[in-house]
Amino acid sequence: MTNNIEQEKFNKIVEGAEEFIEINAKNILNKLRGTNHEKCFDIIKEKYHPLCRNLDGTVFEFNKESVLKRFCIQLQNYQKRPQTIDYLSHSYHPESDNNNILNLHTDDNEIFEYMKSNNKKDADSIYNYFHKLDRFEEKSHKNGCYNHNWRLYAKGLAKVSELISDDNYINELKILCEEVDKEASQINQSCDNKIIEKVEKFFKGNQKISGMDSVLPYDFLKELYCLNLVKVDTHIKEIYKFIFHSEDTTDEILIKFIKLCLNLQKEKYDKYTPYYIDKIFWLCSTGNFYEDGITIQKMTRRNFFKFIDYKIKLKNK
Repeated sequence: MTNNIEQEKFNKIVEGAEEFIEINAKNILNKLRGTNHEKCFDIIKEKYHPLCRNLDGTVFEFNKESVLKRFCIQLQNYQKRPQTIDYLSHSYHPESDNNNILNLHTDDNEIFEYMKSNNKKDADSIYNYFHKLDRFEEKSHKNGCYNHNWRLYAKGLAKVSELISDDNYINELKILCEEVDKEASQINQSCDNKIIEKVEKFFKGNQKISGMDSVLPYDFLKELYCLNLVKVDTHIKEIYKFIFHSEDTTDEILIKFIKLCLNLQKEKYDKYTPYYIDKIFWLCSTGNFYEDGITIQKMTRRNFFKFIDYKIKLKNK
């Protein structure tokens, strides 16, 4: 259970996160997009939402292609793979890049198109395909782990290729998303362990995918469909410690964090879904506005915490 002091502190951090984005990112993103958004929620909802759902709950097409697209992104997020695979990465820094150059990998779409073809693919075939990518050789020679990471990425995608070739898998995944999202939205009235049990059961056994360990299944479901989930990553854990001054298990943090979000949602506005709050915390801590192709360097977890600490002390005076 969370008490009123903890909930109030959490609410202030959310309010501070929105203000942090409005101060540091609003003008840059409006200029880049050609928009005139004033509020954080409007800035975020335009581009940052699950692949198959909008922040207002509108459902887009949930099919084989959308699931595959999410897996292509998700499977590079395991351990050091993001530095190797760099799926949908960029190198545009508004404060330091006077040329405003945005470097997206053109071959990321090629990976998706290659995996999208109907025939199943084995790990070796996928790995051999990666050799054709412009960035493969340039990164492989720098560190021995690069080749290993590409092989693990290929292994995960091979399993995905096998799974999504069966329409039943897509249907079962959609049912899982709907059930988990609904149960998470009612977590204050239901058994906490239901969500964890369902997610773990689905991603184990014959359906286990290399690179989908730990909290990544939750991140996958969140970024695919579920507005009521969070990913318990380093940023969420640090904010959790800031509120509770304790280090609980990942499962305990997941449940408590969802409850904090839903309490705020009940007190204020429907917009405060766990997904939205998770997203603004992550953006504040990394400055990585990946859907816009920019990184705002002064938006770091350290600067975000300094800003939050200042705001809370100011309000308590």
